[in-house]
Amino acid sequence: MNTNQKSGKLGKAGVVIALIVLMTFVTGCGISRKLNRIWMFSSLFDEPEIVENFRSLPEYCPYHLVKKGEKEYRFAEARRPLPETFVFNNQT
Repeated sequence: MNTNQKSGKLGKAGVVIALIVLMTFVTGCGISRKLNRIWMFSSLFDEPEIVENFRSLPEYCPYHLVKKGEKEYRFAEARRPLPETFVFNNQT
């Protein structure tokens, strides 16, 4: 085996290793963002961080305003009287 063949094999291995490192880094960045979001929501109402958590909420929960449409939609109505009693947890 000559030196050109050795450097070719090392070059291919280097490219594969570089791709693995790059994929790990990109995946880690995505997971880190998700973990950061989970941590923020788990500590949303913690007393020392509550103000900052609600202040930075738009960063973690992207939103957009929905404008009112031109035509109003009416759902079909099927009114019926409410029952006098109901059952909940086997109690009336």
